[in-house]
Amino acid sequence: RVSQDYLKKMRKQEPDSAVVWFPFQKENGFYHYPDELMEQMEHFLAEKLEEWIPKEKIFRWRE
Repeated sequence: RVSQDYLKKMRKQEPDSAVVWFPFQKENGFYHYPDELMEQMEHFLAEKLEEWIPKEKIFRWRE
């Protein structure tokens, strides 16, 4: 999650960066990854973590 002003600043400083030009979703003045993509990324990372630590010790923030 990143503020609108900060994303604008990053895009100005890094005009060739694919990371800052990703089509983020805007909500309440903040930009974030689309919900479906966020779920996929969190699931992928949780699976990788589960190779090393018990699933019960992995916390995923839910709003």
